[in-house]
Amino acid sequence: MHGGPDPHYWMSPSEAFIIAHDVRDFLAGLNPASAEKYDANLASVNRKIAEVDSLVRARIGEGTQRTVMIFHPALAYMGRDYGFEQLSFEDEGKSPSPARMKELIDLAREKEIKIIFIQAEYDVRNAESLSREAGARLVVINPMNSEWPEAVLEVAEAIGRGDFGF
Repeated sequence: MHGGPDPHYWMSPSEAFIIAHDVRDFLAGLNPASAEKYDANLASVNRKIAEVDSLVRARIGEGTQRTVMIFHPALAYMGRDYGFEQLSFEDEGKSPSPARMKELIDLAREKEIKIIFIQAEYDVRNAESLSREAGARLVVINPMNSEWPEAVLEVAEAIGRGDFGF
């Protein structure tokens, strides 16, 4: 349902490990004399990422493939890593038409979708209608939150509440 790759790779702790390592390599390349300091900082960051990953795994748990709806697709990498699929309901960056809303409601009912995510910066009206008609819980998230652990954990918390019926 999304017309291109998902650029929100930071929402995945496994991708965050790669980002942290790449930043360390970049900085050490610019300033080799500080490489030991960068290595120590990387180790600290990796511990925090591992902690977040562990918390996400504990909150989401193991189970059958789950599906969530989201206005703007921002969870592809996280879904890949933790066993859920996202279905976007924006239409090329715009709110869906009434006909598309009907299709989305039917799809949500068919797939028994129990969570609909919307990012804090988007208008929630269509998401509220969709959640009400589909019988799903609406959860506002903020993937752009500067507090990275909080951004990732709010998604995990919503998914881990057991609203999937498994």
